[in-house]
Amino acid sequence: MEYGKLSQQLNENMKLIERLITAVFFFFILLILLLSVRGLPGVPNETELNLKEWSDSGPFELSPERARFALTYSILENKSIFLDNELAKFSLPDLGYVNGKFVSLFVPGISYLLIPGFYLGKLFNATQLGGYLVITLFAFLNTIVIYKICLRLTSNKAVSLISSGIFIFATPAFTYAVSLFQHHVSTFLLLLACYILLTSKRFLGIIFVFFICSLSIIIDFPNFFMLLPVGILGVVRLFNVAATEDRIRFTLSLKQILPIIAILIPLSALLLFNKYSYGNPFKLSGSVTQLKKFEELSEEESESSDGKSISGLFNLSYIPQGAYEHLLSVDRGLLFFTPVLIFGLLGINNLRKKNKAFTYLLLSVTITNISLYSSFGIGGWSFGSRYLVPSYAMLSILLSTFLSENKNKFLFAVFYLALIYSVAVNTAGAISSSKNPPKYEAIGLQLVTGRTELYSFDRNILLIFEGKSKSFVFQNYLKSYTDARTFYIALVALIVLVLSLPTLIILTKDLKNNYEK
Repeated sequence: MEYGKLSQQLNENMKLIERLITAVFFFFILLILLLSVRGLPGVPNETELNLKEWSDSGPFELSPERARFALTYSILENKSIFLDNELAKFSLPDLGYVNGKFVSLFVPGISYLLIPGFYLGKLFNATQLGGYLVITLFAFLNTIVIYKICLRLTSNKAVSLISSGIFIFATPAFTYAVSLFQHHVSTFLLLLACYILLTSKRFLGIIFVFFICSLSIIIDFPNFFMLLPVGILGVVRLFNVAATEDRIRFTLSLKQILPIIAILIPLSALLLFNKYSYGNPFKLSGSVTQLKKFEELSEEESESSDGKSISGLFNLSYIPQGAYEHLLSVDRGLLFFTPVLIFGLLGINNLRKKNKAFTYLLLSVTITNISLYSSFGIGGWSFGSRYLVPSYAMLSILLSTFLSENKNKFLFAVFYLALIYSVAVNTAGAISSSKNPPKYEAIGLQLVTGRTELYSFDRNILLIFEGKSKSFVFQNYLKSYTDARTFYIALVALIVLVLSLPTLIILTKDLKNNYEK
């Protein structure tokens, strides 16, 4: 009887320790993200935004960041969805021109999401930082959803924590969690829809999945294809299937029309925006005339321009070269920037034995993600492949199934070394710059600058060793006390320590097992 009470008390203590470790783990994830987020203090006006301090040399170093922030600024400060001359210059080359007005080339979802952050940032004299923190929040939420999915699949808290931490700190997702890009918001919607499909078969859940799929299009047009496997699985679950000896019968009740309404709500908002912005609800932002240099065009010149065809963005012949760039190239390939995720492939078979449908869903999303963005060509300047952030999430989930089943100590040692390497590489990108040229452009750039132009993560490490970091906390609070190199090394050490924290859960379970023996 006494032994039973002691065993129960031990179980309760172990659960308390696990909950404490989990809380501390996610606290440190948030802390590290806040230490790394890029930014400058101040409330810059339109003219100041065009200064190098804010653009090329500052937090708005790439045009997708500038163009989305410009629309947010215009909505709040100018009460307009059109861009004036200064904001138009700031947005280049992602600047559209239609009906005599300058417009954003991006769907408006991210720009509207930034509004609360912009407003709160303005109250604390940091509008840019406030906007960036919105993206950081979604990145943090992604780690929680990944943890929940992994825990559901493996029932192992330790590997679920490690997998979520690897996603955010050991992949280029780290860089795009502390800057202004759409990828973490898109990934959050994708993960949330996957989690609903994994955990719920209720009709309300299916409605919400369709709503998420539709909402994702307002964040980024390619999300239509990215979430297509999710939507297909949702459609399959809508039907009632009855198999007889001679036929299979599908039935659809009247209430199952509700998902169509869920789809139409976000799409209606997009059509309304297109109507006011481009004069046509069915004119997509990607088909608007793009201006690669600032010039004031007349309305007649605007009307005579045909713009671009959306179908022209996709080219199947680009896929082999594009896939090589995203997966294997030195300048941005997964193999060089986050080799730890390769171990996720070893978890496919383990997951397939437990949940075949969900395994195929993860693989379908990953293949769609890689194929879709490979068809765009090589792409512009970036740190690693920002387009593969959703695939990093899918592979992190698969990684948890590998870690939960792996008994090979040598393989785990190799995994741990790959983890440290991946953390070191991606921390360098997060606190320095995303402005890495692809190899072919770096070679051409050398002719202009007259010096050797690096194009892989060594470019970021060089920036850090030169004392350059765009971290808001470093620039405003730590720069007087330490240098960028020390800040970088300290962050890497802290992240590796945090990712090692879940091993305490394993140790506590071992202690419990030894006690019971």
